[in-house]
Amino acid sequence: MIRKSKKKYPGVREVVSIKHKLPNGLPDSVFYFRFKVDGRDREVRLGRKSEGWTASKAWVAGQKIKAQALAKPQATRPEMTLEQFWDNHYFNEIKRTNKPSTFRDKVCKWERIIKPTFGHLSLQSITRAIVEQHIRNRLASGKAPATVNRDLALLKRMLNVAVSLGLLETNPLIAIKPLRERNEDKWKFLNKEDVEKIKKALSPHYHDLFLFLVYTGMRMGATLAIRWQDVDLTRGVIFKRAYSAKSGKNESIPMHSVVKSILQSRYERFSPKPDDRIFVHSHSNFAKALKRALNKAGLPHIRIHDLRHTFASWLVQNGVPLKTVQELLDHKDIKTTMRYAHLSPEHLRDAINKLP
Repeated sequence: MIRKSKKKYPGVREVVSIKHKLPNGLPDSVFYFRFKVDGRDREVRLGRKSEGWTASKAWVAGQKIKAQALAKPQATRPEMTLEQFWDNHYFNEIKRTNKPSTFRDKVCKWERIIKPTFGHLSLQSITRAIVEQHIRNRLASGKAPATVNRDLALLKRMLNVAVSLGLLETNPLIAIKPLRERNEDKWKFLNKEDVEKIKKALSPHYHDLFLFLVYTGMRMGATLAIRWQDVDLTRGVIFKRAYSAKSGKNESIPMHSVVKSILQSRYERFSPKPDDRIFVHSHSNFAKALKRALNKAGLPHIRIHDLRHTFASWLVQNGVPLKTVQELLDHKDIKTTMRYAHLSPEHLRDAINKLP
């Protein structure tokens, strides 16, 4: 069967049948009319072209049927709170479709931010005004625009799913645009001297992990997921499996001599099994240790992710092309890597020197 929507007659759908024929031998077709009542899609079968139905006739009949349906008192559904929606629908949705690390991140955002503010509200009572006030409050408390945007994205997505399930007619947050983020203001990087100061102030328990992050540029989650079977010390290569890489695909990165020395030493000290994790540290404990080391060294606060920025910045400052940096960092979009371009004025000078 071939389905055709009639743009001239909104809601009318013509389904062409191969089995049934008109007297002239051409395929017969059936007309349907689709409309929405109480947030739910409905579709009624009207009749065949061989019975005298046309698109215009189907549209007129459909309008009458729609008016009658809207005139009837609709059964009122009990209002569902956002917390009930999370428990009964959204939790299982993200558990099924997201990577474990992404799932944990969304659960954390829900428990810490979304649930305390909106969990008790019904889906229908969450308005644009309420959410915009929440955004203003978050910004006033010192939260960065990027952080607020991530929270808003989760809430928006939840309401989109509620709409798709017919639990909500429209998403009131569609018109709220993300806050403007200034990436250049939110990331920092260290110089070689800073790295040495932090290493000296940091607990020796974390030295290997700290230097590994600086000299690989890997994300913390991917680093903690790496096992010995993912390392080839002979070839000097680290394999990031699809389950741990943010891109969701297998990747390999070459080892710096510092990284190879760290791994070789740990392998000889611990005699690990192939399935053992290389670093069994806790993300939160390392973050606390890094904060203490920064205070002790008299350096300003940085995030663990800034060690990744350090790796990229060093590469650019030493003349590595941005395209190569993009590949090493596994950036899908070169625009993300371009944030480091200002650290390499040489490519501009080289371009000017090419003029005759």
